[in-house]
Amino acid sequence: MPERLLRIDEIDLGGGTQSRRAINQTHIEDLSDALLAGDDLPPPEVFFDGEKYWCADGHHTVLAHRKADRDRVRCNVHNGTLEDALWASYHANIKHGLKRTPNDKAKVVRAALAHPNAKGMSAREVARHCGVDHKTVAQYMNKPDMPPTDGVVAPGEFPTNPIFQVCDPPQEEVENPPEQNDGGIEPPGEFPTNPIFKGNDTTQQTPRKRGRPTREEAARRANSKRGTPLWVKVDTALGVCTRGFDKLGIQNDQTLAAFKSLHLALENC
Repeated sequence: MPERLLRIDEIDLGGGTQSRRAINQTHIEDLSDALLAGDDLPPPEVFFDGEKYWCADGHHTVLAHRKADRDRVRCNVHNGTLEDALWASYHANIKHGLKRTPNDKAKVVRAALAHPNAKGMSAREVARHCGVDHKTVAQYMNKPDMPPTDGVVAPGEFPTNPIFQVCDPPQEEVENPPEQNDGGIEPPGEFPTNPIFKGNDTTQQTPRKRGRPTREEAARRANSKRGTPLWVKVDTALGVCTRGFDKLGIQNDQTLAAFKSLHLALENC
């Protein structure tokens, strides 16, 4: 492929060849700083149809050159149409450049399946070209309008897909135990009311009353539950949700109050 030094205003960044959902301004600034520091960036991949140079890969690089007040950028030039540039753009950033987000990948898969080159291709072939799992492609083949299934939602929305299950599986129902249990054994969560005997000691211990546990008993229970598998699951789930809401910028008062209550409950469980 010939490498040419093109004027930035010659390169067309439109036409739908930007496979990402949005341009990352921070990445542009980082690349621009690298250029000003004397570093070389990988050349963008462009397709020339006889009239226009369509950028298939390297949009951030072109914009970084513009930000660094450069008027030209060295590019790898291919002969091809806009359709060729679009198909090549679905293969961009698989192994290099800024890492694609799950929503970026969803956009690529949808666009690739609608491209003429994908007609007659299997899910594995399309997935190989797009750099995604073939099961993801198969899902969009069967349901073209399906939203991303990666748990990523738009800012301000709540995820509807289960990420993981934090509750233990339901237990089988059992018959109510008899009121009297030999040996002082009580149903879970109840305080024993029957006499408790230890070994051959026939001295009856003073039975404890039913009702609300004392502060010492509540503290003992909390310490015994802390660190159990279920406690860890719930604590992890709350942490993931809280960080996700912070990242999405959710500041809903009711939501924040609910999570604060859950954290307090977790601390006192």
